[in-house]
Amino acid sequence: MLRGKYDYIFLDTAPNETTPTVAAYAAAEWFLLSAMPDPFAVAGLKDALEDIDSARRHGNEGLRVLGVVLSGVARNTRLGAVLTEYVEKAFTLPSGFCLKFKTEIGRSIVIPEAQKMGQTVFQTEPRHKVTEQYRELAREIEKRFTALEEQESEVAAAK
Repeated sequence: MLRGKYDYIFLDTAPNETTPTVAAYAAAEWFLLSAMPDPFAVAGLKDALEDIDSARRHGNEGLRVLGVVLSGVARNTRLGAVLTEYVEKAFTLPSGFCLKFKTEIGRSIVIPEAQKMGQTVFQTEPRHKVTEQYRELAREIEKRFTALEEQESEVAAAK
């Protein structure tokens, strides 16, 4: 069992309902969605929500969406604005809290270059702007988990 050995375990799966994705939906407690400013990615987010709802109905009732991160974002593009608007509308809870992470990952050649070398951007470009965006996203994810743990503790104490 890996629980307890690691703080977080991330399973990077395809956006469509493949066998590994279905297995991840069945095993995960949380799901983090990522989308690029691309028409297929926007449609893929909707499909992912339907797949997550299906996983909830078929055995993993506790599966929750932690948030949505936008990546490959080039500033001031119409498609980027459409994606951001869609995510902000589709992923805002009834309480008004938006699941979209504030941190966005910019478009950069350093990511495919690192992948080509079989390394991470933290290894190949530790001081690059995109690398810092990933660090900021990690901090934001940590803050979100901390806030969720505090909310759950408050709910448990109120019972």
